[in-house]
Amino acid sequence: MKPPWERPRRGSDALLPVASAAYGLAIQARRAAYALGLLPRRRVGVPVLCVGNLTVGGTGKTPAVIALA
Repeated sequence: MKPPWERPRRGSDALLPVASAAYGLAIQARRAAYALGLLPRRRVGVPVLCVGNLTVGGTGKTPAVIALA
């Protein structure tokens, strides 16, 4: 059985443009807040490597992190 995020959607496709626009506006507001100094930037003092993407499970992220560590 597939997880819920991989199952076909029923009826929710009509909401996709609205949800996409709302998400885009939220990201623009967040980026503007950082650019204006309203949200603090934090330096951690060590290199940071992000391993991942928007896919949940089964794409090999954990073995990649173990190999990098």
